[in-house]
Amino acid sequence: PSMKSRLLAAGLFTILLPFGAVACGADSTGELDKGDLTDELVDAGMTEDQASCMADAMIKADFTQDEIDKLNGGDTEAVDSAKYEAFMSATMDCVTADAG
Repeated sequence: PSMKSRLLAAGLFTILLPFGAVACGADSTGELDKGDLTDELVDAGMTEDQASCMADAMIKADFTQDEIDKLNGGDTEAVDSAKYEAFMSATMDCVTADAG
């Protein structure tokens, strides 16, 4: 796989995991605080630009905790396809913009 593909895969996995750490009663990622989420992603190893971009993508995607759990389990078919595709496109933009 290319470097960008590996970065995207790592970034996607990283972005899905912090939801529980920053959720604090949020029903979906649309309710998360961008600053908190960005900090979590930076702590997980992303650059500030990548983390900020991915935080925006995650908030816009408005995933529920159930959807996050399914994505973390690899069950992408159980998540709304339009929402998932838009999120994947946005995360790819984040990675390629920062890498490129």
